[in-house]
Amino acid sequence: MVRNKKITQRLSLLVLAVFFVAQFLALFMVRDTAMAEGDMELVSKYGIGEKRLDEIMEQFRREHGLTAKNFSMSYRTVDGALKYDYMENEFRVAGSTYKLPLNMYYYDLERAGKISPSASIGGTTLEVAHRKSIVDSNNELSEAMYKRLGSYKHYRELIAGYCAQEYPAIFYRRNRINTGYMVCVLGRLYNERANYEELIEYMNKAAVGRFFKKGNDKIAIAHKYGEYDGALNDTGIIWGEHPYVLAVFTSGVRNGENVLSEIVKIMTAYTEIEMTRRQEAGLVAEEQRVKEEIMAEKLNSDVKGVAGQNTTWSAELRNGFMKMSQERKKRVMIVLGLSIGEVMAATMIWRVGLRKEWKWRKLREKLAKKRSLRYNLR
Repeated sequence: MVRNKKITQRLSLLVLAVFFVAQFLALFMVRDTAMAEGDMELVSKYGIGEKRLDEIMEQFRREHGLTAKNFSMSYRTVDGALKYDYMENEFRVAGSTYKLPLNMYYYDLERAGKISPSASIGGTTLEVAHRKSIVDSNNELSEAMYKRLGSYKHYRELIAGYCAQEYPAIFYRRNRINTGYMVCVLGRLYNERANYEELIEYMNKAAVGRFFKKGNDKIAIAHKYGEYDGALNDTGIIWGEHPYVLAVFTSGVRNGENVLSEIVKIMTAYTEIEMTRRQEAGLVAEEQRVKEEIMAEKLNSDVKGVAGQNTTWSAELRNGFMKMSQERKKRVMIVLGLSIGEVMAATMIWRVGLRKEWKWRKLREKLAKKRSLRYNLR
């Protein structure tokens, strides 16, 4: 009987070890493709994943000669979890980036029924003007669009409503915007993207291979760039599993397009690593909660109950699961399945051990009765 107990215990430990290894692989071997395709040399160069974002960007600015006089930047993940600003309140030459809030305002007017896409603007229709203003960055049609709204000051007052901040007098007189304002606009564009589907489609098509999109063919970007009088700017939504909005304004910077392009690479890698790290931490916590719920249910139910009706998640856990990405859902389901299997296997082995021990006990009792009967017969 002692030998059988040892065999049962060893077999139980072996099965549990297999399940634990499988869970480890499920958590850390199923990786996102975005980082696999990322620029690992860049990650190593700037210590992305090890340094804080302000330290990374300080190194980047130092290497490219970017200062408070020639550089502004604002970055936000769309869920607000991560952010970074540098000189975000400095009003600089906007170039054609002003065409983004201008076109958004016209789409708002169309949705409100105050103007028709077929309305005449600059010798063409508003519908055509939208495309040429964003995809081709046509200056004449864009000017015709804001002049139709009234004075330049009135037009600027209208688009100021997209971001709650203090605007200096120069904002209403000249084409000056800051990156803080642009990420407000981009955040609204993302959050209300159902209202601006055509605009976003045009932004996706704009300036392929230039500005944010230079050398970033594998990164989906909807952007509106600007280039004027030494200023080289870009603003956009960078799509992916963890979308973010980015606005970068430069003035007289050497190799400006390379600077814009490399910032996208850095921010994409940083976003993926940091958000994955946060979700992994959350995933481990969720896994532990799931396992605890299963074990708690197991105390008052049989194996069938654990595998079936008694493994119902709490509403809070279920809601958290629904908010996860498809990749994270896949991982949680793998871990949950392994957790249930782990409990079931351990329980079954334990039952087998009990059954064997019960049989041995019955056999011993039977033999003891026979011995007692023989003794009494004597």
